[in-house]
Amino acid sequence: MKLLEASNPLETFGYVATAISDINLAYLHLTEEMADFGREHTTVPTSYIRDRFCGTLIVNGGYNQERANAVLTSQQADLV
Repeated sequence: MKLLEASNPLETFGYVATAISDINLAYLHLTEEMADFGREHTTVPTSYIRDRFCGTLIVNGGYNQERANAVLTSQQADLV
């Protein structure tokens, strides 16, 4: 399985989130990595994307009820 990799994930995904924020998408769906694939990587925090995307933001990946409630209460995402 080939996973999506970027040399600078914060810059890449931040740019994309900002660019698509203005095109009136129904929503942006983020799937957070739940497994350690034995490689070094940079995680892009949901809050980083939220600051750049003003539309409906859906997240999933490793959420339990407590973590889901926290991300919703903090308004880092609209749906889990």
